[in-house]
Amino acid sequence: MRKRESNYTLSPRQEQVIEAYHRLGSIEKAASELGMKYGTARTTLYNARAKLARQALQSEQERIRLAAEQSFIRRHGTGDLHEARKVAGYKPKGRWAKAR
Repeated sequence: MRKRESNYTLSPRQEQVIEAYHRLGSIEKAASELGMKYGTARTTLYNARAKLARQALQSEQERIRLAAEQSFIRRHGTGDLHEARKVAGYKPKGRWAKAR
C-alpha cells in the first residue's frame, strides 16, 4: 500500500505532462511527444488534477476553520428560501446560516 503524500506537490513527470498537454492541446499529442502511452499520460494528468484539487480543498477547509475560530457570532440553525408554490420533489432555492 502506498503512503499518502501530505504535501501535495506535483512530481516532475506530472509537470511535464501538464505542460505538454497545455502546449499541444490534447493528451494524445502530449503522450506521443513524451514517448509514453495514451493511458499513462491520461492517468498522470488525472492524478495531477486530483492532487491539485485536494490541495485547494484543504486550503479552503483551513480558511473556514480559522474563520470559525476567530468568529464570535453564534450560529443557530439555517434558513431556506422556497418558491411560492411547493410541488412534489421541490428543493429550496437558497440556504443561509442564521446568526445572532
